[in-house]
Amino acid sequence: MERGEAFSKTWRTTHGDWTDEEWELIGDLVAPYSGEGRIGRPIRNDRRAIVNAIFYVAATGCQWRALPACYPNWNTVHRYHLTWSRNGTWERICDRLRGLVREQEGREPEPSASVIDAGSVRGAATVTAASRGYDAGKKISGRKTFGVVDTLGLLVGVVVVVASTSDNAGGIAAICRRY
Repeated sequence: MERGEAFSKTWRTTHGDWTDEEWELIGDLVAPYSGEGRIGRPIRNDRRAIVNAIFYVAATGCQWRALPACYPNWNTVHRYHLTWSRNGTWERICDRLRGLVREQEGREPEPSASVIDAGSVRGAATVTAASRGYDAGKKISGRKTFGVVDTLGLLVGVVVVVASTSDNAGGIAAICRRY
């Protein structure tokens, strides 16, 4: 066996690139057209390359403008990320993957119980006053996140609010956003 041959089946050239098997799980959820439904011109860039580029940014933390040349233009990738964030594409992808993991574990696809947790983080100087509050219990000026996970620890929903939001109101907002 030559050197490196053992890793050829599992090695990925960049962070976040999807295998063919992984892409089959979510490929139909990413819109093939630039407009709503089947309206609009077909996209020029491969949807898989765009998703790979978004996951590269998420995995490495690099700036959008610093995407390697093997991916589509950073502006195109960023625009698709914003569109998919706003139209619920990422939620549909997460829901499908969470359901598949739950089925592999011998559970129902939809969780019957969940846990909510909250955490406050300090706001940077660039955070505007409209999206920042003061958590008197933790003495933090910034934002508060509420996360909902199922009994397997898989993410169900997240909401980010001003830090002055009470735990009751934030928990209700996180559950209402999901269901």
